[in-house]
Amino acid sequence: MEHVPSFFSRVGINVETYDLRTEQIMQGSAAQGDVEFYRILAEETGGAVLELGSGTGRVTWALAEAGIEVLGIEVQDAMLMAAESRRWKETPLAQEKASFDTGDMRDIQLDREFSLVLIPYRGFQALLDVESQRACLRSVHEHLSDEGLLVIHVFDPRLELLVEGSEREEELPILHDPFNDNVIEASIIQRELDRVQQVLREVWKFTELDGSREPIRQEEERLELRWTSRHEMRLLFELEGFEVEAEYSDFEGADPVYGAEQIWVVRKARGEG
Repeated sequence: MEHVPSFFSRVGINVETYDLRTEQIMQGSAAQGDVEFYRILAEETGGAVLELGSGTGRVTWALAEAGIEVLGIEVQDAMLMAAESRRWKETPLAQEKASFDTGDMRDIQLDREFSLVLIPYRGFQALLDVESQRACLRSVHEHLSDEGLLVIHVFDPRLELLVEGSEREEELPILHDPFNDNVIEASIIQRELDRVQQVLREVWKFTELDGSREPIRQEEERLELRWTSRHEMRLLFELEGFEVEAEYSDFEGADPVYGAEQIWVVRKARGEG
């Protein structure tokens, strides 16, 4: 598995189809509606927004279109290129309000503060150990205004998927390219669970087929995510000087539910500067 390129580390099928695949996965799920949730919070906090793990700009561009100043930080060059490649298609307002830069969410050095910091859709789970998680939260703390908010979205780990025998292959929904007759097939062909370190490792295979359903491209990439329980998240926030403002299981504001989503809205602990 180690020889397989990591997720989003190169220009290819995965990066090119990320927005389509994410929209399809989120549709009808507890993760649906995240952009509107972030937009409302951004308007309520009233200042500039920092998005960590901004990827292809899915969230950044949507907020910028709403007239909100947003800086997206992304560590993967291929994702940054995808985000910037959309600039010519966006409105003049969005182009003015959105900017992107390369950087590691564990070590941000921007010399400014933000009223809202976002780590959307699994981005925090790309940090594979506790020290990396804590370093990220410390970095955010330094860049968050005293009355600002941090929002983190991770999945709630389902114990039945972490037991022995759950390392199964899985076929994923087919994507249809909106610009031609091609389709994208994706599948998880290998899955490993490090239950001590709480790390999920998968190999995804992507295949692009033409209108005659003949393969054009085929690529494999390695996905690594760390799962963290709700109680662990609370402890991480407390250790790094945050207090929980709200905790939801979806973007409609539902109370926490096992196995759904973890959506955290936190702020600096009272008395923190």
